[in-house]
Amino acid sequence: MSSAQSLNSDAVVSNNMIITPLKVGDKLSEEVWRMPLNVLNHPNRKDLIKLQDYKGKLIILDFWATWCSSCIKAIQAHDSLGRSIGNDVVLLPVTKQTPEVVQAFFSLPAMKDKPFFSIVSEELAQFFPHRLVPHYVWIDGTGTVVAITGLDAVNVPNIQRILHSQIPSLNSKVDVDPLMPLFVDKGLLPDHTRVNGYKMFYKGYVPGLPSMSNFKMYHDGASRVLLSNMNAVGAIRTLLMVIWGRYSPKRFIYEGIDESGEKEGDNERFTLDLIESGVSTAKLSRAAFQDIITVAPLHYELRMVPKDCLVLSYSSKKEDAVGATASAVSLKRISGWLDNICPDRELVMDETGLTAISADSKDFTDVPLDSAITILAKYGISVKKERRMVELCFISQRN
Repeated sequence: MSSAQSLNSDAVVSNNMIITPLKVGDKLSEEVWRMPLNVLNHPNRKDLIKLQDYKGKLIILDFWATWCSSCIKAIQAHDSLGRSIGNDVVLLPVTKQTPEVVQAFFSLPAMKDKPFFSIVSEELAQFFPHRLVPHYVWIDGTGTVVAITGLDAVNVPNIQRILHSQIPSLNSKVDVDPLMPLFVDKGLLPDHTRVNGYKMFYKGYVPGLPSMSNFKMYHDGASRVLLSNMNAVGAIRTLLMVIWGRYSPKRFIYEGIDESGEKEGDNERFTLDLIESGVSTAKLSRAAFQDIITVAPLHYELRMVPKDCLVLSYSSKKEDAVGATASAVSLKRISGWLDNICPDRELVMDETGLTAISADSKDFTDVPLDSAITILAKYGISVKKERRMVELCFISQRN
């Protein structure tokens, strides 16, 4: 019998290796234990590691991606969590992205202060298939997969219980199908059906569902806004980032409270899924925003007000300043860079009409505003202080 005939329905073949996905209760085979794993940014400058290097410990595989900001924050936070517990547990970041993409990410200036290493392996990801990240696979000292969870489960009490063989009842992660409405049974619909109209709003925590957001524009013109297990503050800021095109704390005006007061008591979780044809994700996000603010603990209101701004405009006349180190630098990144340079000054408004420019990313470091304006000028972007009508979010106590 050929090896292909012996595969189960979930198995795949990669690099001449038969990969059968593992689930809770399965034990790692010797093949998985001994599989060489490429690693980048290792503190001991290793290029390869194996899971058997950590045999006998509690291993938590932390699947992430360079575009997932919540993954990156969690990995950096988990570094101190691991140190607080001791040598009996190891958290191993894993990504299936290419080494070139990951290395470029680790080379960014923002990653210099909080570096971490990562396994880079598509094969390991295939043993633990998933659609959404972060995605956590817990493997005990005997090599048994004891849990597959989302971020909420990764905490000291749960880790301590597993280390003491007191397996907690962890909620298995719900891996949301990005093509299906939340909580709709795919088996009830004809094959290849995609729903073009759907609305679901739930107040309360949904066990196993990750805290996440997803915004999608489909080829047929339908849009989707999905928020799951998010609190009001996080949901509102995520939605406004889509509505405004970029997040800036300067667009939040506190009336009678401060930012810490906004977050206090905001413990309720919400899950919302909107699908609608013929509208943009920004317009659908406004509808979601209205749903969230009706049940948020504070009062949120969007208003157009006149405001002094730093306005970016573009001229095709520019110096030939781009050298061999040029890369595509987004205008969102440039606007955020200016906002960070002058956090207490005017709001940055991008009126260039561009999505990105070809520039040397090393130019965009922490410099005075005058120097930033000079840097942008060589790329054909001017910065002027002008007055604009700007939409702001006003936050106050409910009456």
